[in-house]
Amino acid sequence: MRLCFVLLAAGCLVSAAPAQWFEATIPVPQSPQALCWNPANNRVYCAVGYPDAFSAVVTIDGDSNVVRDTIELGYDMPGGILADAGAERVYCTGSSYYPLDDSLVTVIDAVADSIICQVPVGEGPMALCFNASRSKLFCAAQLPGRVYVIDCAGDTVRAVLPVGSNPYDLCCVPELDRVFCANRGTYGRADYTVTSIEAARDSVRRNIEVGLFPRALCYSRTRGKVYCANGWGASVSVLDAAGDSSLATVAVGGAPFALAWNPVTDRVYCADGDNGRVSVIDGASNALLATVTLPGPAWSLLVDSAANKVYASCFLNDAVAVIDGDADTVLVTIPVGSGPSAMCHSPATGRTYVGDEGGQTVSVIRDTVPAGAGEAPTAEWRTTDVPTVVRGMLRLPTGHDPDSPGGLGSCPCLLDACGRRAMELVPGENDVSHLAPGVYFVRPAPGGRRQSPGVRKVVIQR
Repeated sequence: MRLCFVLLAAGCLVSAAPAQWFEATIPVPQSPQALCWNPANNRVYCAVGYPDAFSAVVTIDGDSNVVRDTIELGYDMPGGILADAGAERVYCTGSSYYPLDDSLVTVIDAVADSIICQVPVGEGPMALCFNASRSKLFCAAQLPGRVYVIDCAGDTVRAVLPVGSNPYDLCCVPELDRVFCANRGTYGRADYTVTSIEAARDSVRRNIEVGLFPRALCYSRTRGKVYCANGWGASVSVLDAAGDSSLATVAVGGAPFALAWNPVTDRVYCADGDNGRVSVIDGASNALLATVTLPGPAWSLLVDSAANKVYASCFLNDAVAVIDGDADTVLVTIPVGSGPSAMCHSPATGRTYVGDEGGQTVSVIRDTVPAGAGEAPTAEWRTTDVPTVVRGMLRLPTGHDPDSPGGLGSCPCLLDACGRRAMELVPGENDVSHLAPGVYFVRPAPGGRRQSPGVRKVVIQR
């Protein structure tokens, strides 16, 4: 089923100081549960669904923010989702609401946006992790307390590994060819562990004791450390990935909910799911460096290393807080849709996609200010990676060769965000004042060099 819808918030397109700005709201059919970006085709994949409801993977074009396809999954509750760009595939976990034994990993062809197959796994699959060197997919299934190892070449389960009770999150350590699994355990029992898995041999190395209710992991390549957020332990456990051992426990207070490592500063960020704060841990010393105050509890974190920013989704406040990676202070709080939770980032476009779990939308945030925002009403066409902002007149180069690099063909046209023809364009001045404010695209005419460099995105403002 192919859908095309996007609601653009043109009035919020330009923000002042911090260079993060709200770009668009994309409606989706159900509540967003998980997101990933595929660099192979610059598409965002959003798993949507709800218990006893329609579930699907929605594909969003990374250039236009337009929904391309809706791929029905056939079960009620989607879980984790990730992309294997090299194989042009996307993997999504999920299960029926009842019984949970109808649990699958769906394999999606990222070229055709269609289902290749579905691989049965254990009940309540929660997390996915990809080991590129072995072409293996690891899936944590809660109720059996198992990690399923899937051979991506044959789309078959090659091993089932017993880990701790209630496995909930996974992270890969490619330098050691290992996978780590956080096991939330059972309340009242001392079985809160992180399991170290040998990816080459499909075997469990050991279980490492951590704090109460471990629920999130992240890995620091710089230090070779795995960090574990202990949801009921008010702490973060620091593990030596090579030695499968505990190095330190950092008290952060509250209810640690999510983790993210910033490779620019070698700092680890821990979001508090109960209180509005993010704890900042120094990667070298394991010391608590700072506590960042947010508008409300943060349910997920994302690092944009190119901009050295950290995004925190504040579920109860319908907002995303943007943290400066150097100063560890909130730069701006951006209103988004209802109940923001899962996020993913596209370095290709500088966009962050936010799944509004409390509603049925995906919010889009950009981390650059549009060029030309403060210029005269007539703006020249630009060969840059940011939009051309106009307020009345769009000027195309005159006297140019349409088939030269950057040429737009003999008769280009302006398309709206859903790909519909808005108007024909000519070299020189084009009056666009009659068009609704929003995001548009210049499409070269047949004969023009479609792969030539140059910006083809236009933001029209009043």
